Amino acid sequence: MPDHRLHGIIPPVVLPLDTDGLIDEESLERHIGHLLEAGVHGLWMNGSTGEFHALDVEQRAQAVRLAVKICAGAVPVIAHVGDTATTRALEH
Repeated sequence: MPDHRLHGIIPPVVLPLDTDGLIDEESLERHIGHLLEAGVHGLWMNGSTGEFHALDVEQRAQAVRLAVKICAGAVPVIAHVGDTATTRALEH
């Protein structure tokens, strides 16, 4: 098991969406694969790239689940839970 202490490069992951506004899983897998090959030390999902206010609770959870599955334990996945209201942040 790799050392999962937070360190190094942990980029916010841009979340690709399809024309219906749903997560484009194939594009996300390619994007995360590229980040892993580049040597990042972790991934920050639903963070500062703007997705957090455009997705509902389930879509945000889906993005995190997909990232965890794609990474398969190679690096930590940080799930951003911030929102514009405290009650919604608690839901996340």
